[in-house]
Amino acid sequence: MIVGGRYGLGSKDTTPAQILSVFENLSLPEPKNQFTIGIVDDVTFTSLPPKEEIALGGEGIFEAKFYGLGADGTVGANKNSVKIIGDNTNKYCQAYFAYDSKKSGGFTCSHLRFGDTPIRSTYLVNTPNFVACHVQAYLHMYDVTRGLRPNGTFLLNTVWSGEELAKHLPNKVKKYFAKNNITVYYINATQIAQEIGLGNRTNTILQSAFFRITEVIPVDLAVEQMKKFIVKSYGKKGEDVVNKNYAAVDRGGEYQTLAINPAWADLEDDAVVENNDPEFINKVVRPINAQDGDLLPVSTFKGIEDGTWQQGTARYEKRGVATFVPEWSAENCIQCNKCAYVCPHAAIRPFVLTAEEMAASPLQKRKRFLLLERHLQECASFSRLMCSTVLAVETVWMYVRARRASRRLK
Repeated sequence: MIVGGRYGLGSKDTTPAQILSVFENLSLPEPKNQFTIGIVDDVTFTSLPPKEEIALGGEGIFEAKFYGLGADGTVGANKNSVKIIGDNTNKYCQAYFAYDSKKSGGFTCSHLRFGDTPIRSTYLVNTPNFVACHVQAYLHMYDVTRGLRPNGTFLLNTVWSGEELAKHLPNKVKKYFAKNNITVYYINATQIAQEIGLGNRTNTILQSAFFRITEVIPVDLAVEQMKKFIVKSYGKKGEDVVNKNYAAVDRGGEYQTLAINPAWADLEDDAVVENNDPEFINKVVRPINAQDGDLLPVSTFKGIEDGTWQQGTARYEKRGVATFVPEWSAENCIQCNKCAYVCPHAAIRPFVLTAEEMAASPLQKRKRFLLLERHLQECASFSRLMCSTVLAVETVWMYVRARRASRRLK
């Protein structure tokens, strides 16, 4: 008998559910030989039937999962949490951190275990007691409730509250909350961080909320140790930074409880949005980006067994994880064009025309262009690209280019 380990894109260690399928196979009158586990082999049909994940960590083992954004401090805060619990209690601790290759702004997932007995689980957290989602956009991008145990706890960082939050939650998430009796807490850590002066660093606020909600250790002890680690981590940056993080710890208790409507248990999943994107994008790229690569069957990769990847797929990877989106204000714009070439996201696209395009445009006549040239000669601020009268369609990058174009039209 050959037992194949879990393989495929984004593969992880074998889980208890997969091992269970092996024992169930052995108990059959005629067990299957030469099988694989961890995948759905719908081509050669060598895989064992997948089983539902079960918790085998042992009595008193607390499992937690944290979904964060690269550079938001989530991973660093969770590392400190493990140290705090490990150094101040008799509990055993285990932690693993998964990073997105995109690093800053990418996907991160922290897997934490705490218990009174030795932890021998050599696999990721698949059945957490507690899940924290630090980016509200992840509700639509990833299956953040997968494996969350019945009667578990869910913490969400969101700018919504009350009825507005219930309105924006995906039906799939609301259905899971109602069917599994999940206690849901939410907090606007993004706004709190801005009020304190920490920018987009919500990690300390959410770390404080985690200790207060779960009470894995006494709250007073957790607060004391968090502030101790703040001095250790940020003491060299000055008293102001330390005090801001102290305030973040104190305001971590500003979370609220979301009322779960029992009727949510009967909701249907949200309709799938149709698009005209290539099949490779919808069937391969997007599931992998959604952290579901391990769930893809073998047939998905038929014809590309050597790892061949289509070109030009990056243009379909729009993450959309920003809490706030910049907007162009026409009333405040002075047409300097500086925003266009300094914006890292290319959010503003100006119109840049050649002299020929300018002359052919129905909006631009020769006389108007000559008047523009005359104005540019008289405008002292144009040398700094700060002319306030140049329209967007008439934007000129260099003064010399404008002079040459006007001469050709005379």
